[in-house]
Amino acid sequence: MRMGAPAACAPFYPLVVRQAKGDVAFAAALLLLTAVGTVVMMPLLLPFMIKGLSVSAWAIAKPLLTLVLTPLVIGIAIRIYAAKTADKLYPVAKKIGGLFTILILVFVLALYGKKMVDSMGSFAIGAQLLFLGGMALVSYLVGFGLKQNQRSIIALGMGTRNIAAVFAVLMAIPNPDSRLVVMVVLVVPLSVIVAFAAAQLFAARAGDTGAAGDTRP
Repeated sequence: MRMGAPAACAPFYPLVVRQAKGDVAFAAALLLLTAVGTVVMMPLLLPFMIKGLSVSAWAIAKPLLTLVLTPLVIGIAIRIYAAKTADKLYPVAKKIGGLFTILILVFVLALYGKKMVDSMGSFAIGAQLLFLGGMALVSYLVGFGLKQNQRSIIALGMGTRNIAAVFAVLMAIPNPDSRLVVMVVLVVPLSVIVAFAAAQLFAARAGDTGAAGDTRP
């Protein structure tokens, strides 16, 4: 849980944004901000957050730069300089993203299902759900004067973890503790559960505020 704390916005985040009837343009800006924040903050914070972590900040930063920031920059460049191509690629990328989300869940359950079940007695699942749900709830309630469809977007981003970034960093750690691996793996299905459940609630709330104006909960 500590390892994923600085990494907000799951890879499937765009899928739940529309389901929640959120502000898509606002979500795109938040996704960019959290991606850059993840690349900057994880190398700085993880050595202090995880006791006994022996890797350097640069060892953590390298996979993030390669697997998170570089694809993001390429995608932004395509959008800016080849907008028509980006529009054509978007439906394909969306389907691929959805497919890989499902495949990740299947592989995670197949490879680590037993360990995940064994972790139930340690309150790991409850702790993860409390953290993810709490982050989403607090982000939504604080709001900073934003509209409902923008507060819901922040909540979905803060209530999910960028598991791709976390796995990238995990690969940089030599012989990681098996308990750490299980906690990271647990984030995948639990983030999906929290995100899609929250998206349904936000979508209903968006309908209410659309009919009667944006009111604070």
